[in-house]
Amino acid sequence: MITHDAVDFSPAALIGADRPALIEDGTGRTTTFAELDAAADGFAAALLADGLRPSEVVAVAMDNGPDFVVAFRGVLRAGGIILLLDPRAPDPVWERALTTGARRIVADHDLTPRLARLRLERTVAQVELRSPGQSTVDRTGGALPALPAPDLTAVLAASSGTGGRVKHAPLTHANLAANLGQIHARHLLTAQDIVVAVTPWRHIYGMQMAMNHTLAVGGRLVILDGRFELSRLLTAIHRHRITVAYLVPDTIIRLADHPLEGYDLSCLRAIFSGGAPLPTEVAAALSQRLGIPVLQGYGMTEAGCTHLVPDGVPAPMGSIGLPLPRTEVRIADPDTGMPVPVGRVGELWVRGPQVSPGYLDDPAATAELRTPDGWLRTGDLARVDDAGFCTITGRRKDMIKYKGYQVSPVELEAILLAHPDIREAAVVGVPDPICGELPKAFVVVERDLPEQAIFDHVAAQVAPQYRIRLVEQVATLPRNAMGKVIRTMLTSEVQAARGDDSVPLAGR
Repeated sequence: MITHDAVDFSPAALIGADRPALIEDGTGRTTTFAELDAAADGFAAALLADGLRPSEVVAVAMDNGPDFVVAFRGVLRAGGIILLLDPRAPDPVWERALTTGARRIVADHDLTPRLARLRLERTVAQVELRSPGQSTVDRTGGALPALPAPDLTAVLAASSGTGGRVKHAPLTHANLAANLGQIHARHLLTAQDIVVAVTPWRHIYGMQMAMNHTLAVGGRLVILDGRFELSRLLTAIHRHRITVAYLVPDTIIRLADHPLEGYDLSCLRAIFSGGAPLPTEVAAALSQRLGIPVLQGYGMTEAGCTHLVPDGVPAPMGSIGLPLPRTEVRIADPDTGMPVPVGRVGELWVRGPQVSPGYLDDPAATAELRTPDGWLRTGDLARVDDAGFCTITGRRKDMIKYKGYQVSPVELEAILLAHPDIREAAVVGVPDPICGELPKAFVVVERDLPEQAIFDHVAAQVAPQYRIRLVEQVATLPRNAMGKVIRTMLTSEVQAARGDDSVPLAGR
């Protein structure tokens, strides 16, 4: 059980300082726990020498890699707060994020010209990272401050919350450390595990499930640098004998369709999916094919991980599992907030030590997120069975209102993906002056498929009021770094193509 208070806890003294912590797949370079600790301490000392003040914000704009881990741990050890930035976000997004008070930024070297181009009024200085193994600091000599108080902010993570506007959620040292203990109670990684994650470590899924958890137990973290390719992932699993893979649904869908010839994946004991819903049929097919569990969990920036399928416990297909220890769950009526009966759909509310205090400098948004007695409204619709297993059924704001009926795009997408010739699907509501909204499906097909066949496939499985009314076949679906479909882009494309809110009467 993980019981320490520091989220950057290193088990070097317990498992051996010379054990590998990070393995770079491209170069084969290995960083030991001793080297990682030395580099993080050295970077912390450099920040303090540069004048970093307690609880000062330091922006980190980096992709997965050894330097990201060094920066993450170094900022925390120096008593700073990490502001996580997407290296590929446009300048206006960076500028808005830096209004949180960041005066320093740590970025990949290829972003240095961009830092000069921003010309911000505040001081933004890139602090040079020390390469792993090149720095040594005597931690007992007073070079580094004591661990921050648990209730102080450790990370500022960007989130669109339930309203679409980007906000920053403070995650305290206590939030992150408690969540690691909760995760470990359900998902027992060990020092013998070798882990790979395709999800960015700047997102809560990659940060807590993959990076922090693996390093806290003394496991090895394999780094896939550069542009992601499925063949590189398969080669890495084969070459490094990876035991646990943290993937996103888009990767799992592609993996399920891959012939896998020439790759020995027998080393894998589990695949986890996060960041977006995973089609049940895909999870079942890949699980049967590989002979290992393909599991979903659930979490969000503002609450860390809240649900997992416990190791070795059979769960209903499509379920996100059971609540983590010390996590309370309420399936609430969206209008009244009162609990609904078991098996009924309502909004998922959670409460626990991993839940963020709210949004930075935004009391109105915080009041929408959290109730006065500490419940966090996730915005997701879910149901719980008699055994406590939870299944997500949709998103409140994504529900399509067709002639007064609430149509769940997630349920329609699951039906579409059950068709053997449909590889990907997303459903959005198209404004309509008569019906309110029309459910429209965007599908990626394996081969030519008549639209009527798609209509008939869905109509055979739902009541008339829940049918698909429009279909468009596309080459790809727009997704973010976590593999989640960006529905707003689909909606915008529909409106831009039409120029107004009118649609043909046929199909209503």
